[in-house]
Amino acid sequence: MLKMMLLKAQKGDCIVIEYGDQEMIHRIIIDSGDQRKCNTPLGNYIKEVKKDNKIIDLMVLTHYDDDHINGFLALLENSIIDSSVVKKVWMNYGTELSQKVESTDVLKFTVTENNCKTTAEKGKDFYDYLNEKGIELKSVIYLNQELSVEGARFIILSPSLKQIKRMLREVKKIDDRVIPFDNEESILKTAGSNKDFDYSIDTVLSQDFIEDNRVANCSSISFIFEYNEHRILFLGDSAPSQIVSALKERGYSNSNKLKLDYCKLSHHGSNHNTSDELIKLLDCQNYIICSNWSGDRPGKQCLSRVVVNNDKKTNFFCNYPHKDAFTKDEMEKYGISFVDIGKREIVLEE
Repeated sequence: MLKMMLLKAQKGDCIVIEYGDQEMIHRIIIDSGDQRKCNTPLGNYIKEVKKDNKIIDLMVLTHYDDDHINGFLALLENSIIDSSVVKKVWMNYGTELSQKVESTDVLKFTVTENNCKTTAEKGKDFYDYLNEKGIELKSVIYLNQELSVEGARFIILSPSLKQIKRMLREVKKIDDRVIPFDNEESILKTAGSNKDFDYSIDTVLSQDFIEDNRVANCSSISFIFEYNEHRILFLGDSAPSQIVSALKERGYSNSNKLKLDYCKLSHHGSNHNTSDELIKLLDCQNYIICSNWSGDRPGKQCLSRVVVNNDKKTNFFCNYPHKDAFTKDEMEKYGISFVDIGKREIVLEE
């Protein structure tokens, strides 16, 4: 069996994959949303796994932004997460990562009581905290690695070692702690608010595409997940040029597209993280939007790029109720549909 759950995580990501057979079901969680909602539903899911004496084989924290890791940090601090339920964590972090790219900078932050943020405040180092909880950390994940987890394969598309080195270089030090310096709210403020829902597909696509170059997002772990004959593309908050380059290096092109069951759109459907060139490399009908539809994500320019470059009708799967991004005529012309998942599962294989 293979199924996905798109957990509610406010503006963040939190996706659960379950696969295997009834005798041995494996579980992978990709990101954990923000702290504010860490106990529900992710906390409830983990509590149920723990109650049944089962385990989560892998937790992937794609990058250090609050809306991807804070839920995990809070659950770790509250002892809901420990080695009895989480076996391994993947995150690009710490001294081993710095040694790999020969950098003197080290990405570090602390886990502090009631303040699970990437901060320089006093508290336990994230790596030490994991070690204390008995959870293994794989801290160097990068382009072109092919990793296996309990019968599933991960093909890593980003970040490259060059991008990791840039991430480590573009941080600041406070009290001998190294923390990220760029602010999510300061990133590109051009076309891409929900206000663009009022404009036609042609109008939003007439605007120039400006790629997100924020260092945190460009350091996202993105990958193709393969199990049996199924493929799902998880893009984190990555920049599209990174993914295009990685896919072309693997031989994919407009005439030899990457066939996918699902693709998780980058950066919650931001207009700056999905390009025409990327969508043209994909043979995919189903796109996942992880967003509570607040602020500028998803943007109509992003969603329009998906539908106009798709050879098939496009289904958008949402973890929150969607807003009307398209007119009725646009929906009919391009064959667009939205599926609000709620507490339901996406079943790929039973």
